[in-house]
Amino acid sequence: MADHQITIQDNGHGMSVDDANNRYLLVGYKRRREDDGGITPRFHRKTMGRKGIGKLSLFSVAKIVDVYSVKDGQRHGFRMNTDDIKWSIKGGEQFYGPEPLDVDGVGFEKGTKIVLSDLKRRIYRSGRLKKRLARRFSVIAEGEFEVTIDGTPITPEDRAYYEKLQYIWTFGELGDAAASRAPNVKKYERAPDLVVDNVTERIDGWIGTVEKPGQTKDPGTNKILNTVSIMVRGKMAQEDILEEFGEAGAYSAYVVGEIHADFLDADDQPDIATTSRQQLIEDDSRYQKLREKIGTELKFIRRKWTRLRNEDGTREALAIPCIRKWYESLEPDHWSVVEKLFGRINRYAIDDDRAKRRLFLGAIITFEALKFRNVVGVIDVINVNTLDYVGKIFRGLDRLELRSYYQITRQRLELIRKFRELVDGGAKEKVIQKHLFDHLRLLDPSWERATRTKRMQYSVSEVFGDIDAKLTDAQKTSRLDIKYMTTGNKHVIIELKRPGCALNSDDIQRQITKYRGAVINTLKSRGRENEPVECICILDKHPKDWKDYPGAERESRGALEKFHIRIVTYDKLIRNAERMYGDYAENDENVTKMNRLIQEIDPADVDAMCGVGT
Repeated sequence: MADHQITIQDNGHGMSVDDANNRYLLVGYKRRREDDGGITPRFHRKTMGRKGIGKLSLFSVAKIVDVYSVKDGQRHGFRMNTDDIKWSIKGGEQFYGPEPLDVDGVGFEKGTKIVLSDLKRRIYRSGRLKKRLARRFSVIAEGEFEVTIDGTPITPEDRAYYEKLQYIWTFGELGDAAASRAPNVKKYERAPDLVVDNVTERIDGWIGTVEKPGQTKDPGTNKILNTVSIMVRGKMAQEDILEEFGEAGAYSAYVVGEIHADFLDADDQPDIATTSRQQLIEDDSRYQKLREKIGTELKFIRRKWTRLRNEDGTREALAIPCIRKWYESLEPDHWSVVEKLFGRINRYAIDDDRAKRRLFLGAIITFEALKFRNVVGVIDVINVNTLDYVGKIFRGLDRLELRSYYQITRQRLELIRKFRELVDGGAKEKVIQKHLFDHLRLLDPSWERATRTKRMQYSVSEVFGDIDAKLTDAQKTSRLDIKYMTTGNKHVIIELKRPGCALNSDDIQRQITKYRGAVINTLKSRGRENEPVECICILDKHPKDWKDYPGAERESRGALEKFHIRIVTYDKLIRNAERMYGDYAENDENVTKMNRLIQEIDPADVDAMCGVGT
């Protein structure tokens, strides 16, 4: 694959001149309607295409497409040029005739070669291209079907997730094949065959979970890969169906899978793909049945995953000598509670082993420091006639919640202190940007659990990119970055302006409403136009026009409020956060008492305390 062109060659049966004219060059030619029912003659594979327009995708990559083919000793070649095609259309010609090519130098005896030149898109490096093709086409490396890039075959292992799987649940032969490629699987469970309605509507494939959530990120692009793809006839029909279920908590960050459902593309049924060919029509009854079936399986797997992670978490914690010693010193009645705590920690989305050990130690400290065992001991005997135990339980839980909130408050104050140092110390702008965007709860504590919908996030990123491309140089340099997030039923756009950037409120309103309009239009396309969209602009100083005359600031804020735009300065952001968290930590008597207790415990160095690595 040279930098200036892409060459694609196969060793199939090739095309005759008649095949090229009446099949390949005929837009909308439907291969499946032939007498053989769209089954390939040699290996009896089902053809993938449906509408006869896939060949046009070549023109999204290159302006010039050269085709050479050999069948039964007959050689021929032709060139298609997008400029010539446009010229032909503009001239009102009924037909376009490709330019014939010299085929004397064609060095193969059968098959077809396609050469793309005058490329319009960036070419991926061979490693990334292998990964993308391996994931998009499951037919690769199955049976006699092989694809090579620069002479190196693409294999199922190029999908780069099999070796990361910790547990796997499989359906059918394709699922079993996937399990055989997963060398590190601790738990392999063959599920009963999944049938939607009848024997012909069968689901094949697998759903698995990785050991650490960070393993679902593509190292090359940092793209999140915890998706469950839908494959039809050996190619990807929908990149992800997992987001349809709104799986909450840590579990969703670990899941990856591949579901094969050929019944979705039966020849005697309407086309189920959207016009983009990247998604399936969601209100189609076949899709809804598939979705229901997969949803049931995901719930089943979630229960299994929780139990397995609990068991692994206990084993991992007890492998640390001092934790095992502490555990064995407990009364046996308390072991199950401690095991639940360790298991819950093992289900959190934590990649760092050291951080996890800190949480194990924190669970021990919580258990002991708050005398949690006194609460635990009554849980098994509580009933409607022992209501006095209820107060005992909730007093214990209050203490636990109080300590947890104090720790959170202390951490927030430390983050705020660090942010003030960055701003006051004139830190590089990107440092400030990263710190703020990584800790958005500094803006609003209700954003603690900001959520993301992958499809919505992707769509917003696309339209934001289109807007960014049209900004002037001055507009581009006036800001550090812009961020989109969702929290509850509210969509939030945050624009971080560069320190020292002087703007009028009209400038802010014009710039930010472009992005707000983009989000509103995206929501409208999904039938969610009634969901609120808030915009926040963070500035070093107030807009210049607020000093024009008395009352200018009040009028400006009111005008911006009509567009759901709020202005916050760095300084006010810091002061509000300090006051909110500082007042709580300093004035609450119970927190003060808890502070004295926590100061006696310093879990700063878990390895040293537990003897790990010694």
